[in-house]
Amino acid sequence: MKFPLIWLLSIGALIGLLVGMSLLGLAVFLGRLKSKEVRK
Repeated sequence: MKFPLIWLLSIGALIGLLVGMSLLGLAVFLGRLKSKEVRK
């Protein structure tokens, strides 16, 4: 019973990190696009 919980927690942590990194990447990408549009 302990192994499934550990696996779920580890998988959840990995997914959370991936989602967080992807969201940060999108935010930086959009920020750069907006800055370029403002410069033009």
